[in-house]
Amino acid sequence: MRPYVEKRRNTFRVRYRTADGEMVPLGSGFTTHEEAEAHGWEQIAKITKGTWIDPRDGEITLTEWANNWLPAQSSIPGTQQHYAYLLQSFILPAFGNRTLNSLAYADQEIDAWERKIRSAYAASTARQARGRLDNMLEDAVAQQAIPRAPVRRRSTRGSIEERRVLADAQKRRDDDEMWTTPLGALLIAERMALLTGRDAEFVIGVTMPYMCMRFGEVIGLERTALEMARLHIHWQLYGLNDGSIIRKLPKDGKRRVADVPTHIARLLRHQIRTLPAISPSAGTCPCVKHEDAPEFREKYSHPAGIHIFPGPVGIVSRSGPSLKAVATEAGVSTGTVYNVLNRPDVVRASTRARVEAAIANLGFTSAPTTRATEAHWTRSNFRSGVFYPAVWGWYPTKKPLPERPVPVGAGPWPGVPLKGRGAAERATAAWLPITEGLTPHGHRHSGKVWMDEDGIAEPLKDERMGHENGTVQATYSHPTPAMREKLLRSLDARWEASLIERARMWPSSQVEILDHLLEPYRHKYRRCIPIAAPPTKIITHDVPTETRKARYPRRATSL
Repeated sequence: MRPYVEKRRNTFRVRYRTADGEMVPLGSGFTTHEEAEAHGWEQIAKITKGTWIDPRDGEITLTEWANNWLPAQSSIPGTQQHYAYLLQSFILPAFGNRTLNSLAYADQEIDAWERKIRSAYAASTARQARGRLDNMLEDAVAQQAIPRAPVRRRSTRGSIEERRVLADAQKRRDDDEMWTTPLGALLIAERMALLTGRDAEFVIGVTMPYMCMRFGEVIGLERTALEMARLHIHWQLYGLNDGSIIRKLPKDGKRRVADVPTHIARLLRHQIRTLPAISPSAGTCPCVKHEDAPEFREKYSHPAGIHIFPGPVGIVSRSGPSLKAVATEAGVSTGTVYNVLNRPDVVRASTRARVEAAIANLGFTSAPTTRATEAHWTRSNFRSGVFYPAVWGWYPTKKPLPERPVPVGAGPWPGVPLKGRGAAERATAAWLPITEGLTPHGHRHSGKVWMDEDGIAEPLKDERMGHENGTVQATYSHPTPAMREKLLRSLDARWEASLIERARMWPSSQVEILDHLLEPYRHKYRRCIPIAAPPTKIITHDVPTETRKARYPRRATSL
């Protein structure tokens, strides 16, 4: 066995011949014959020792490798979904058509790609995308498809100026995660309840910041979660891309039990009392699909009706043939079918007979559509239909509808959101932002800021947030009963102060549960007029008439 060197234009390549006569490449791109031959002997020595990696194994594209790599990763649906997002959004658009061999020594190119993501997205997104690419290439090394994987650029590399610019940009993005005051949280919760016409969304809006809970954890609260003054946060509801909503452990598998202030305990008990009894025949909640995967359903499904907060009220589609199907059968427009059903005298007799025959043939019934409560909120419809309109006073863009102001009609302050056709024309007022830029996750920031202001001890804050402090100091720190009592007193005091401020703005509310809560403070402010909520007013009679460019959530649209 010996190397064979060949000149290819201005460079040299080296190969060796197998026992069956096949010429196997050992390397190419060498500038001299001697360099190529020396490399060839090195590779033959590795072949003899059994440590040689055939470069042909690394000639598959990264996309081909990803198709085999992804199914072998974590079986947790949320993790799989997140990995797929990183692959489809960042990794494969940049490197999908490249071979594994071409990436084995692409250290600087991959570093530049990571910096480009970091300049447009959060540092965590860039870090996660780079981490998944590293995992893929390291697994390729383990399977001897490529000789090495690119190493991460050490943090001390690069100019100080560049590192500071990136750090400042990330700090600005971190600071952009807005938080709100207890009064702001109360006003947002009131608007949420006005938008849905239910007390449940008011309770959600208050529970999230005071309990420092994620959205999935709040809607995943079960009726048995509240136990005396302790709330068991053991599950979250998580939406998958196929429309399923599964029950899984909280983020990073960190279950926790949190202390509940008195006012939150009362609100949760009130909400539980409003729920219908769970039917013994309710069975499994239909929110988990995957009928053909019984193991998946058994692991991630849950009984119907066990959660504290129901989903939105939606339209239940009428079963059977549609109006359009009747129109197609009769060879007329849907408007003609509508007229036959509601104003038959305006339709020609022959056409009416044709439509009536189609109705009889298809078994069409004009039963009215009904409305029913869905099992759960999804992250998307909660944000676009309730949270963002309450926070900013505008419905976000949701195709085919553009961004538009929440139409508000006459009525006691802060006004009644109008629904239905012509709502914009009937509006006499509009809501202004309460805390512009706030997201549902910003409520966790709010709760943390309040604890910081109240001087709550770090061990109790970490426990409440579900965080893990790995420092040596944290090993010897523990929450005490005195710490817990201080936390609950401070949160209840903040709640009472927000109710007093709200009563000063207007002594009543159209949200039934809030109106009841304002009763002890109402007598002081019966003759009040609406005042400005610091630092700005939150309702205006200058109704916007034009839409504006959507600006939330704040995300870069491209690299």
